[in-house]
Amino acid sequence: MTPRTASSPTPQRATRWHLSPLTGALATAALLLAPGLAPAALPPDVQNIKDAEALLQWVRERPWVAAQLTRLDVREARVHWGASCTATFERQRPQDRLPPMPGPAAPLVFKAANCPLDRP
Repeated sequence: MTPRTASSPTPQRATRWHLSPLTGALATAALLLAPGLAPAALPPDVQNIKDAEALLQWVRERPWVAAQLTRLDVREARVHWGASCTATFERQRPQDRLPPMPGPAAPLVFKAANCPLDRP
């Protein structure tokens, strides 16, 4: 056996994690069930189509707006018609989900318009 000197390296001891079988089973179950508990947001193309359909449905319910329709703005969630009329939409906050929870975006709902919505 050779004596150790200050310059000779000391052997590194490997660290091992000892998990009980129950802990491993719980971790596996959590990984398998996690996708069902936290649905992912929709891809942008699918979400944009959903939003455009919500705006179009609002226009379909108001033929006088459809007759003067100038622009649907999905990005800003607005419908423009006539010379300067605009309807603004916002996301409906889901009641069963707290703000930090992941999931699909809430549907668009009518918020306000800068012109009267009575038939002309």
